[in-house]
Amino acid sequence: MTVLSADTFNRTNSTTTLGSTDGAGSLDPRTWTTQTGTCGINSNQAYAPAVAAIATVDLATADVDVTVTLATIGTASALVFRFVDTSNYWMYHSAGGNTYLYKNIAGSFTQVDVAATGAADGDVHRVVANGSSIRVYRNGTLKITATDSALSSATKHGMRFSGTDSRLDSWSASSLGPELSTDTFNRTDSATTLGSTDGAGSLDPKAWVQIVGTWGINTNQGYSSALSVGRSIVYVDLATADVDLSITVPTFNGGASLMFRYSDNNNFWMWVYFDQLWKKVAGSFVAVGGTHAGGANGDTYRVVANGSSLTCYRNGSLLETQTDSFNSTATKHGMYTESTAARYDTWSASSISTTTTVTGTQATETDTGTSGTLLSVAAPTPVTPTLTYSLDTPSAATAAGYMVLG
Repeated sequence: MTVLSADTFNRTNSTTTLGSTDGAGSLDPRTWTTQTGTCGINSNQAYAPAVAAIATVDLATADVDVTVTLATIGTASALVFRFVDTSNYWMYHSAGGNTYLYKNIAGSFTQVDVAATGAADGDVHRVVANGSSIRVYRNGTLKITATDSALSSATKHGMRFSGTDSRLDSWSASSLGPELSTDTFNRTDSATTLGSTDGAGSLDPKAWVQIVGTWGINTNQGYSSALSVGRSIVYVDLATADVDLSITVPTFNGGASLMFRYSDNNNFWMWVYFDQLWKKVAGSFVAVGGTHAGGANGDTYRVVANGSSLTCYRNGSLLETQTDSFNSTATKHGMYTESTAARYDTWSASSISTTTTVTGTQATETDTGTSGTLLSVAAPTPVTPTLTYSLDTPSAATAAGYMVLG
């Protein structure tokens, strides 16, 4: 994920303009365009000094991850996205203690969904718009999901104020990263199922598949509610064996592990199992590499599996590097435990960038997201450049804005 544009609004007060974004995004600074009403700056926050107003910036993409802090909701406040004009846009709107997802098409508002109760000053609103998939969060918790292709090519995004009493802060917009699937486990308790991932990855939501034991949710954390033959296994199929996986273990107990490259109960990999990398081959566990003491509750574990290369981390520190092609085509990844006391949180899986080596004459390269385009070939100067590409797929552009229903 790359920040495209961000704004703290920390600048001189104004009753006539928002000025330009002040972040370090790839497109900053971007000039705010007032689409209706008047927008300004007051005490380092954005507001409408006179009447209801909408302001947007054009990010040249419709697929974005955009957030804003509703410092003071006031009459009503909204995060606007995919804005075309004042008669056509989406907004995530907060008013009267509730949050709503609306679309405005040809001047007619439609309430797509509502997250009743709980809205308050200081809330952070987030929208992830990816093609026809729209996911809406409040303070990091997924509140609304929708599938709707309306205005899916609009590239303007921003904010709306319903009155002069609204104050907005810390606006930002990012491109959609290489996330395949993520899960916060922030949902209703269950002793029988993990349900589906709640993130904004390109494959979300993905249903968790219980293979051994029973899994569930307890106080917004994943866990095994019952073991089978002394263990529990659960996974999601990401259709790729090469992944960057991570998980936080709030309660480390009984071999709590980040499992990857699972093909069946007798063949898979684990990282964290008693502070070591393990593989299970034809039903037998094999320790790979050394032990790494020091693990504790709350640690975050990460594995990057890329072909035969395996790198393992704890809290960002590289602890283990191995070269092993076992199960290198298995596409299922998840969690393993031998205790009902272990707890899991913030699971994520991302794709891995690939490196291509080109040998030949000197060339000019443009990164298109999934492949390099050679723009020109110069005189024969022998070189061997290495070009690195993200696996992100460039998305169509469209517009977004910001508005609120009074």
